[in-house]
Amino acid sequence: MTEITNTIVNSIENNKCVLILGPDLYLKEFEGKIIEKKKCFSDIEKEIPNGIYFPEEDVFDFNPLYRRSIKNRIFEFFSGEGDIKLYELIASVRFPLILNVSPDSALKDFCDVNGITLQFESFHGFNDENNSINFGSDNALLYNLFGNSKDLQELIIDHKQLFKHIQKILPEHSLPLSIRQHLSNANCFIFLG
Repeated sequence: MTEITNTIVNSIENNKCVLILGPDLYLKEFEGKIIEKKKCFSDIEKEIPNGIYFPEEDVFDFNPLYRRSIKNRIFEFFSGEGDIKLYELIASVRFPLILNVSPDSALKDFCDVNGITLQFESFHGFNDENNSINFGSDNALLYNLFGNSKDLQELIIDHKQLFKHIQKILPEHSLPLSIRQHLSNANCFIFLG
């Protein structure tokens, strides 16, 4: 094994590793085809009169009359199973903490269906710092930083919402104490997507 591989394995074994799932990791399969988020969101843009999709931020500019329609389409996109092979691999490693910057819960859904213990929480921005979450390699935590797609109220779809949400995340004590402590003690961060 290489030195980097040894460091990663040691960090995982000692609960000092964090897996971070990026915004482009989630894929949806529909009628035998893989649909990527940016393609789906670009299609939503075409359906909104004078709507604009900003792919770098994954948000829209639109007439407020279309808010519900956009949220419903985004909810529909995130209601799939995701990449099952990838979730099998992630679940087999047993990371104590998985941070997800996408609002999907596909990894949690996969674990539930397959009897794998995985806690699920999402950042709300109010009293999160007081939320006590116990987690470790035997009781892993999937923590969505940008909400939960199953809750339409939590979906971030425009620049104003994104800005407000980032303002809530940035203060030093905004995340739950156990997550802050784990991040402080971690010596290995793995980014996917």
